[in-house]
Amino acid sequence: MREIVCLCVSVCTCVCAFVLVYVSICVPLCVSTTTTTTTTTTTTTTTTTTAASTVATINIVIILIESNVINNEIIINVIIIIIITITIIAIEVAIVVVVTVIIIITIIITAIILSIIDVIIIIIIIVIIIIVIVIVVIIIIIIIIIITVVVIIIIIIIIIIIIIIVVVVIVIIIIIIIIIIIITIVVIADIL
Repeated sequence: MREIVCLCVSVCTCVCAFVLVYVSICVPLCVSTTTTTTTTTTTTTTTTTTAASTVATINIVIILIESNVINNEIIINVIIIIIITITIIAIEVAIVVVVTVIIIITIIITAIILSIIDVIIIIIIIVIIIIVIVIVVIIIIIIIIIITVVVIIIIIIIIIIIIIIVVVVIVIIIIIIIIIIIITIVVIADIL
């Protein structure tokens, strides 16, 4: 249930973030002229960066929540983390593709108002920004997964070391007890 809630939150965040990007690009385009291209590009870049940061933050929070579940089902939890992360990446990529198509269609429609050169430049800028965002988000998520798995492996190693130490201590105690018993028997035998 918790995984489903986290996934829903992430999806909603992605949708809201990219809707903001879409609005920030398309609204100025519908009413802009060639003199406002710089302003439109700046607004797009700022909003896109904010959206990417929001999505990345939500993903990191989800992974951290899942990675804190350390118990006898560690392997299952790791698999759950990876599945959820891959699902989120797939959803984000799908959203990016859909939004990109919508944006490009809108820009083509507004080509009557804007010159062909401005349209081409804006499309190139938008595609580059979206590609960079997807790559950065995926890299961040992969890094978080690696860190989480490493932490879990370290915890497992520590547990194994503790078990070995306990076993060694128990063996030493048993040896000491046996030695004491032998010495006691020898002393009693000498007395008798």
